[in-house]
Amino acid sequence: MEFNINNITSLIGIFVSVFLVVFLFSSKKKVSNYFLAAYLICLAIDIGAGFMTIYVHPYFPKLGIFLSLSIYFVPPLLYFFIKSTVYKDFKLSYRTFLHTLPFILVNIILIPHFYLWDFDDGNVWEITDSFFFVYLIPSIYISLHILSFLYLLLSFFILFAFDFHIRKN
Repeated sequence: MEFNINNITSLIGIFVSVFLVVFLFSSKKKVSNYFLAAYLICLAIDIGAGFMTIYVHPYFPKLGIFLSLSIYFVPPLLYFFIKSTVYKDFKLSYRTFLHTLPFILVNIILIPHFYLWDFDDGNVWEITDSFFFVYLIPSIYISLHILSFLYLLLSFFILFAFDFHIRKN
């Protein structure tokens, strides 16, 4: 592995995220701290994607894709962090876990198209002409951006409502 500015900044970002996660887990036990810690863990996995390409994907391609899809947790975790910070009476419910459905659905879709592939011959990228690369990767990419936009919109609505409530009182 060569050390260039991209790798060095990625390592610094991962280190800072891990440091903040340890701090958040050792500080006051609040739901918002757990959401922020989970958000930072998912971001650290996403920042480390360059390292996963080198160290994880060639040897464990299925684990690499599964970890890469943890980016689907980032928008809901940020939304719930904001919601649990703004509302002091925030409680986890079964509806909260419904926000993991995009991650679960993408993994279910990938079962026949990626997870069941046999990579024993060592050639991980032999499926470049398959349905996976032609249709699924672009649709996953687009769905992730739509999901991110919707959760950011919801987060802004919560923040604007909170700001309106504070200014009113």
